[in-house]
Amino acid sequence: MLRALKIHMNTSKVNPNFYLFLDDERRPQNVFWVTIPENVPWTIVKNYQQFKDAVLKNGIPKFVSFDHDLANEHYSMTEDKVNSSSYEDVVDSYDEKTGYDCLKWLINDILAPSTLPFPNYALHTMNTIGKDNMEKFINQYKRYLLTGK
Repeated sequence: MLRALKIHMNTSKVNPNFYLFLDDERRPQNVFWVTIPENVPWTIVKNYQQFKDAVLKNGIPKFVSFDHDLANEHYSMTEDKVNSSSYEDVVDSYDEKTGYDCLKWLINDILAPSTLPFPNYALHTMNTIGKDNMEKFINQYKRYLLTGK
């Protein structure tokens, strides 16, 4: 019971000192194709479990930068593969979770229950299919906050 209370307290508001960077290979200084904060104390995580642990420990990040592909198996996502089945089915077929899974967890388990706004973010992934779906999910959540639908 105490652990649950602590987790809830840590995730009920934005931590102004928490900058979260999700990528299995790159570091923030290697990302130059999107704008992310410079000279900040990044917490760097490489996978789904580290992402969850960091948020549960530190609260909602002031800024989060997402990669989509967090394991070698994710690099096989192609338009042909997605066209033959739904994006969700392709993502669900992987053994390792993607950045999209991290994003869904953040929204569904942390933000939505308290109708908290989505933090400032960047999608630095080079996977255009993954990026498009991540952006759609974020926009769907933002629309839900505005309209209740």
